[in-house]
Amino acid sequence: MLELSGCTKTITPELDTSPEKLVVESLLSNIDEMQTVRLTKTAPYLSQKNDEPVTNAKVEISSINKTYRLKEATKLPGLYYIETEQFKPIAGTEYKLKIELDKAIGGDSTKNYSSKTKMPPPVKIDSIKLTRLDTHWYISASFKDRGNGTNHYLFDMVKIDENNRYRTADLKIIDNRLFRGEYVEDMIIYTIDKTESTKIESGDIIELSMSSINSEMYNFIEGVNRETSQIPSHFAGPPANIKGNISNNALGIFSAENRDTTSLVVQ
Repeated sequence: MLELSGCTKTITPELDTSPEKLVVESLLSNIDEMQTVRLTKTAPYLSQKNDEPVTNAKVEISSINKTYRLKEATKLPGLYYIETEQFKPIAGTEYKLKIELDKAIGGDSTKNYSSKTKMPPPVKIDSIKLTRLDTHWYISASFKDRGNGTNHYLFDMVKIDENNRYRTADLKIIDNRLFRGEYVEDMIIYTIDKTESTKIESGDIIELSMSSINSEMYNFIEGVNRETSQIPSHFAGPPANIKGNISNNALGIFSAENRDTTSLVVQ
């Protein structure tokens, strides 16, 4: 009788650890809130660490005739802001972002980064509608497309009940290729299963926001959706760096939205 025996060996693969990079997150908006720029560093692939904030940077946003110096939040390191009453973006105006780091990141000598964006024209929601059918709710919106070229829109929906305010669905992006210059009536934006934990009940408030956004923001969100929808694998490569609009190979996005919000009470 032959007796077979074997042995096992633990192999720890060496993962490619790319140099750290700066990550920028900023979306200027027409709504009454502070305008912010968030700065962090990338973490190694499969790292369990939270994003490390980039502190003590000089951050400026400027238009043709004015420059705004952002402050760093005391309790939120890496978050830089302008007070609401000091700065409200204006449609059609180009804004430039300038970042000067206290020290370079990832062994690179670069400490200066920049970007620019233009505040898009406003968009107006005429009405929204909630329809019940079988096991689903359908949230639709009516609005007029501007029709001057390709326009991009971002939708966000929030449910408000007596205890909470929370997002009930993912952000949605669309462009106007199929309705350029037309009045869009009752376009279904969200479909929600009635069995979900965030189900809609009588008395709830549904708040729908529609934002006019630039092409760089549209492409960035599309890239994020594409990456996050892929099924992860232990043997897959690290996620691709999603193309943004920050100079010197930094990651992230500096863009703007012109938002309109309307709501209804569920009957």
